[in-house]
Amino acid sequence: MLSFISVVRGYNILVLVIAQYLTSIFILAPHLPMRQVLFDPNLFFMVLATASIVASGYIINNFYDSEKDLINRPQKTMLDRFVSQRTKLSVYFMLNMFGIFFASYISFRAVVFFSLYIFGIWFYSHRLKKILFVNNLIASVITITPFFAVFLYYKNFDTVILVHAAFLYLIILMREMVKDLENMKGDLAQ
Repeated sequence: MLSFISVVRGYNILVLVIAQYLTSIFILAPHLPMRQVLFDPNLFFMVLATASIVASGYIINNFYDSEKDLINRPQKTMLDRFVSQRTKLSVYFMLNMFGIFFASYISFRAVVFFSLYIFGIWFYSHRLKKILFVNNLIASVITITPFFAVFLYYKNFDTVILVHAAFLYLIILMREMVKDLENMKGDLAQ
């Protein structure tokens, strides 16, 4: 079980869920009572869809990076290897189906949005991750996309929010570049 939590990076999922709710309460819908935002069923299903799809994204990323991670993070990789590749793929597809199922409670547009998000994560892990600098730009976009979904849900298009989103994007981009520098050994080997 610990191995599986490591593969899906459960701590990141928890932080993402909390961040989506806090963003909704304090930034995107400050005019609404906190109780109304917390108990909004559409927001709840959006957060569930996001958590499921992001967890599946971590799985597919782990699947494609298994050889590289042996070099970059040997201890973590040993823990991740308790879960077979077949199990990872099965759970990957199940989590994506759950994500689409949760999105279907919101609207058809949410289903399309999250379907494109799933495809984007897969395409990034399968192809774009190997392209220098493009991988960092796309990874940063994929990271902020769940907040973009909540942003569209509340239709709060204030300039301040867009400036904060750009700032968040740049910080995530810098983090991705630093991660690439730390993992250069595995990248060069692959």
